[in-house]
Amino acid sequence: MIFKMCKDCGETYNEEFFNWRNSKTGKRQPRCTLCEQTKRDNKKRGDRWLFKAVWTLTYHTKALNIRRGDLTKKFGWNVHKMARDAERAFKAPCPYCGKLFKEMRNGLADITLVIDNINKAPVYGENTRWACNACNGRKGKLSTSKWHRYLRHLKAWKAQQKKIRERFKVLQGAT
Repeated sequence: MIFKMCKDCGETYNEEFFNWRNSKTGKRQPRCTLCEQTKRDNKKRGDRWLFKAVWTLTYHTKALNIRRGDLTKKFGWNVHKMARDAERAFKAPCPYCGKLFKEMRNGLADITLVIDNINKAPVYGENTRWACNACNGRKGKLSTSKWHRYLRHLKAWKAQQKKIRERFKVLQGAT
């Protein structure tokens, strides 16, 4: 059994607690797996919005089958601007359903970049917007006109539900 000291925490562990650096040469990472995980977590927490923007850009390059350089140069997808915009949007309600992101359960997972019209170029800020994951799922690949029709029906339905609740409260108070 071979033991090794972690360069971060200074603890000594069995070498199995160190990930491979190069399995051919038999070299292991200088940090134990727990310190490596802590380092990754701290990096991610350092600027969560930048991490979210980079992940969003990576996802859309695959989903749209467009190279990353094309999204950044041709369509203006700058991760630093995206990070600032996502953080700002998170403080406001979803532009589609009106729910506050802060009141949703999953934090940054609740906000996503939506391409409004899939038949147009994905120009950042013109054909994209930050919205909640639920609305993005409902929108799917609907055309813009169908999506806006759905939103009008949703708004009318919510108004109707509010009136029903108010009438119910009045009726409860009368009894």
